[in-house]
Amino acid sequence: VFCKASNVSFNDAKTLGFQAKDVGLAGNDIVFGVGPDHIGALHVKTGKSVHFEGELPIQRFCPVYINHGELLLFGGDYYSDECVAVKDVYKIKLEGDIFTNHKLMNMPYSTLNASIHPISNGFGDKLFICGGWSNKTNLTNCYLYVVYGQKWTKLEDMKYGHQWAGICEW
Repeated sequence: VFCKASNVSFNDAKTLGFQAKDVGLAGNDIVFGVGPDHIGALHVKTGKSVHFEGELPIQRFCPVYINHGELLLFGGDYYSDECVAVKDVYKIKLEGDIFTNHKLMNMPYSTLNASIHPISNGFGDKLFICGGWSNKTNLTNCYLYVVYGQKWTKLEDMKYGHQWAGICEW
């Protein structure tokens, strides 16, 4: 599963393990690839990459980079033969060449394969979270999540259910 972080600061890029010569002072775009036991981070402009090893307790989640070497994983399901959506949100800390995780909170609804779009307004990051899959159904749920304050706001449901939908802003 992949996610992209735009305009990562110089200090955050260094926290992730990139060398000072490989990143800019601002405007660093980084793509994260998240697997069950490894995470890779690719600096889009320079092509340099760093890698982390660890273990994730869930799969089919939706990742998003927040800052300071941290990812959040929303929803998903546990590794088993049954596909049961969960409400879990995990915080992933990237340090050195390893990553650690801990459960941060629950989402308002159980889902896997949700869609998330980060919105930065300069006062605290927000995430638009919608859809996903649960109980053999594509979901129509929509929420706004304020990262700094951990507040969920219910928005109007989508007309049609979607999972892993592309979200863009204009």
